[in-house]
Amino acid sequence: MASMLYQLSVCVVTVIQLTSSQSTWDNDVSSCADSDSEQALNQLMMMNSQLMKVNAQLLKAVSQLQKDVAELKTGSRQKDARGK
Repeated sequence: MASMLYQLSVCVVTVIQLTSSQSTWDNDVSSCADSDSEQALNQLMMMNSQLMKVNAQLLKAVSQLQKDVAELKTGSRQKDARGK
């Protein structure tokens, strides 16, 4: 009888330890996931900022190209007008 009580108490202690370590493990995983999510969000925000800078540079380059094309067209028209 004493042996059964001892085994039962060992089982109860084991279950308590396992469940308490399980919740600790869950908390570790949750905090890890939160940390990973925060890192991913920070990276996305940084990439978004870089994309916005590149987009601004592209818009500036397109604007400059449009001006250059307009000047070339004007120059070609003037050349054609002089050549006629």
